[in-house]
Order: sequence, then C-alpha cells, then structure tokens
Amino acid sequence: MSFSTMIHAKQRRRGVRNATLALLVTPILALAPALAASPAGAAQNENLTFTVTPVAIGGVTIGTTGTGQSIVDNTGTSPIYFVSAHPNSSDKGAEFNGSAGTCTSAVAPGGTCAVGVSFTPNDKGLRSSTLGVIFATHNAKGKPNGYAKVDATLSGTGLAPSFTLGYADFGTVAVGQIGSTDAVITNTSSVALTIQHLYLQGGGKTLFAASDSACTAAIAPGAMCDIAMTFTPKRVGAAQATLSVAMSIPGTKASHVLEQATVTGIGTPKGTGSGPAFTLSTLNIGLVTVGTSGSGAVAFTNTSTSSETIGTDTITRDGAQAFAITGSTCGTSVASGASCSITVTYTPPAPLLESADLVVTTVNGSKPAGSEMTAISGTGVAPSFTLSAPTYPSTAVGASSDGQVTVTNTSLVPITFHDAVFQGADQSSWALSASACSAALPPSGTCSLDVTFAPRSQGTLGVTLTATFDITVGSHTTNVIEKVALTGNATLPPVSLTAPTFAPAAPGAAVTGTATLTNNSSGTVTFEKAVIGAGTGSLSAPGHFTVTQNTCTTSLTAGASCTITVQFLDKKTVAESPTATLRVVAAVGGTNPVEMVSTSVGLAAQDTGTPAA
Repeated sequence: MSFSTMIHAKQRRRGVRNATLALLVTPILALAPALAASPAGAAQNENLTFTVTPVAIGGVTIGTTGTGQSIVDNTGTSPIYFVSAHPNSSDKGAEFNGSAGTCTSAVAPGGTCAVGVSFTPNDKGLRSSTLGVIFATHNAKGKPNGYAKVDATLSGTGLAPSFTLGYADFGTVAVGQIGSTDAVITNTSSVALTIQHLYLQGGGKTLFAASDSACTAAIAPGAMCDIAMTFTPKRVGAAQATLSVAMSIPGTKASHVLEQATVTGIGTPKGTGSGPAFTLSTLNIGLVTVGTSGSGAVAFTNTSTSSETIGTDTITRDGAQAFAITGSTCGTSVASGASCSITVTYTPPAPLLESADLVVTTVNGSKPAGSEMTAISGTGVAPSFTLSAPTYPSTAVGASSDGQVTVTNTSLVPITFHDAVFQGADQSSWALSASACSAALPPSGTCSLDVTFAPRSQGTLGVTLTATFDITVGSHTTNVIEKVALTGNATLPPVSLTAPTFAPAAPGAAVTGTATLTNNSSGTVTFEKAVIGAGTGSLSAPGHFTVTQNTCTTSLTAGASCTITVQFLDKKTVAESPTATLRVVAAVGGTNPVEMVSTSVGLAAQDTGTPAA
C-alpha cells in the first residue's frame, strides 16, 4: 500500500525550522460498523445470514494447546467472505483464539466452512467464552458492502499435568540398621515439571527419611527421577508412612499437582538373620469389573517346629484402599507344619492394575516375634456397552430421516449416560434429536439415542458417533467410551431451483435475473406454477418482483432444465435491499402425477437510491 500527502510551509523569519508529521493509518476493516452478536448462533443482517456451531475442545493439559472447529453454514442467498474471529472480552477469553480455518475463500449459499479455534489453558478447570465471528458480503467490485456477526460458544477444560510416584518397600531391616531404596517419579504429562516440596506423614514417619537432591532440575516429559529413601526401624514389626510430592509447571501460576505413595518396611529382631518362621503365598485376584468385588486367599504356612500365634494382619502400600481382609481360617494359633488362609477382597474404584502388601506379624506373648509380607494385586476393568447403528433410507438434500442408535449395557453394573458427539467431515448433516438414556442403564438393559440425518450435500455421507457413559465408585468417576459409524445416502431432491441474481438498480429502472429449474428425478416433471411470496428480514417487498418470462411450459425429461425470468423494479429514491421468495410447484410423474413437489429460493436485490443520470 502506498499514498502521498502534501505539506505546505510558510516562512515567518529566517533560520532552520524542524517539525514532526504524524500519520495515523486505520485499516479499512476497522471502519466496519460495530456489530452486536445475533442470538441463538444465527446472524441476521438483511440478506446476509449464517449460523455457527458451538466448540467444545475438551480436556487440554495446562501449558499446551488444543484445537477445534466451528462450522459456518451460509443460510443466505449471497456468497459470504470471512472477516475475523476473535474471542469476546471475558476473564477466560484470553485462553481461546480464532482463525480463518478453511474459510479462506467465498462460501456459496448453502455451503459450509470451518473457523479454527485454539485453547491454551492457564489453570485447571472448565473454561468458557464466546468467539465473535464476522462475515461480509461483497458488491460487484469485490468490496465489502455488508457485515454480520454471530457468537460461537467456546468451552474447554484445563487439565492438571500428571506424574506417578512409585512406592518404596524396604522389606526386612534389623532394628538399629539403616535400609535404603528409591521412590521413582515419572513425568507422564506433556510438559516439564519441577518439585515444589515433599514430606512424610503417618504413624511411622519418624522411621523414614526422603531426599530430592537428585531431582532439583525440571523433569522432562517421559523422564524419571529418584527420591532417595531410608528406613531405620526402632522396634520389631511393620512400619508404614505416606510420602507426598507436589510438582508444578515452571514459569506458570497454575496450582501444583500432588501425588502420594506408601512407604513400608519391617523391623526384625536385632542380630537375627533367620527371618520369620512362616511363609505367605502371593495373591492375584485377576480381573474385576469396576463397581463389583472379587476375592482370593493368601496361604499362611507355619514352617517352625512349634505353634505360631498371629498377632496382626494389615494391608499396606498405595493400593491398600481397594483391598480388605474379609476372612481368616487361622484362628489364634497355627500348629507346626500346618496351613491356613486369609481372605482378601478387591473392589476396584477405576479400570487399572492395583497392588498392595499383606503384612502378617506373629507374637510371642505380648511381644512381636516375626513379620512377613506378600504382594497382593488385582485389575479393575471398565464396564462395557455396545452401540448398534440404524439404517437410514435414501434422503434428499434438504429433507431429513430419523434413526435410533441402540445402547446395550453388557457389563455387570449400572451405567449412566454422559454425552454423545459426532466427528467427521459430514458432521453438520447429523444431529442428536433425543435421548431415552437419561436414567441409569441396568446390566443387560437397553436404551436409544435418536439421531436425525439431514444431508447438506449429495452422496454417501458418514460420521462417527462417540457415546460416553459413566460409573461412579466413591469419589472416582470412570468414563466408558464406545464409537459407532453412521452412514446415509443423500440424493438430490426431485427438482432444484437456483436463485436469480440482480444487478444494483437505480430507482425506476428495471433489472432482471434468471432462476433455473432442474429435473433431478429419473422420470418426467411437469411445471405447475411459479409464485412470488414474502421475503426475509424487515425489507420484505414481494411487490417489487415479477415473473416476466417462463420457459418451463412443457414437461421436463430426466436431467433437463428450464428458466424463469424475474424482474425487479423499485421506484423509491432510498438505498435499500428488498427481498422476496420465488416458489415453484411441479408434478413428478408426467401425465399421471404421483407426487406434487415445491421448491423455493430467496430473492434479494439492491436499490441504489440514486436516480439514473
């Protein structure tokens, strides 16, 4: 861009003079009128109309960026052009951003494009805002001559980074000796993390010590770091504490993330090395559905030459809350060489592998005689359900068909519907119209999701429906996700009608435009009538439009077309853009009609308000 300006200087006295010229250049876009957002996601500005879809980006880790799209649908009668997409002012708006996406060229009437949206959360929790999307129409010279704005609702959830903290098990350590091991930190998130602080809690915390001297630098994604641990037992028996580690993202104000791990050890009599006089078998309970329980037995075998009296049996380590001792055949004393069993029950709160330790201590009178520890484990599996896809009939563009996706709960616990979303390039042709899955779905129960197929274009259209159901155990909610592919065949309507276009007209000057009627069926179509009706917006003026010529007087064979000429005449000396509707009625089936069909297009013209010279 270039321009020039002229500067005039008037000399009042001799000598050198200095001055500064400041030019303020305003982009032409800034001269566009301030636009208020239209309600319900639909812009209305005379002949310029479009809709946008909401954007739910989902969970995004703090410090990273997630993306989404808002589908723009041109519901007007003229091509529209992208102007801008910016978050509106709000406390969370700065975490969202908009871009042109695929809307880089003209969007034809009935066409769609996708505005890009990005989300970079600064902290955890739900975020929401609105995106002001502005499009414009162009005049014959390609210059904007009308603007409209609509707000797309935005949402996303900031997710805290994650890491795992391994437990520390010292096994047996003689009283007065020092045992050592490591608790391993693994950064499982996509951003680097640093340790804010660590500390020990619990009844045995004074017997353990922890140091993060090897973890002073930021831990990269996927990297590990060792917390050095020591155990110094002061008495015989099992000891336990909880190690807590808090980590955060360097350079952010986001809240820290806390993880905890169990630290265990067993103190044995000073100077003895023979160990306990009994053994414990390991136990793997196997697969258990979340919300149910499974159990197994640990065998206690007395390997000494005298009877053993069991003092205590406890479960320790990270997964201890999912396990419980629910029975025992050991009584108060186990004879030499004899065995008994301790029953352990596993109730998984989430679908994951969990493990813990069962610690058994024998006593001699009131004093501990020996302790032994064995591993117990179980795997929680998520509930399951299936989705069955409906079969849709061939559906004309502009029409719709309904179908039901059947949900069957194939698990052993009730599940609750959470949401259903569509994904794919054709998602604008599908909608969830109703759900009969509002109540908890019992085992083997079924419910249905009503899905409407309303094609926007011709051909075989497909979409993926992702359904999410929940199960809550205590304070933990597990999401169960299944997907199903939906397809539909979209055909052209029996007849289609293209909208005429009109050149700008001076008051009193008539201009014409041509609408084309096409037979898309395989049979014969007979024209019945063409009617001018009310238009859209505040300037509906059907009286300014007249059908002046019609070549649709004979039957149309398959694939044939004819034209209808419409005249626009406005005598007002006021610049305005009147609208109307052209509706055509035809009979499909030739001389013995089997179906009467109608199709409509909008009419939009422009009165310049300036009389012709």
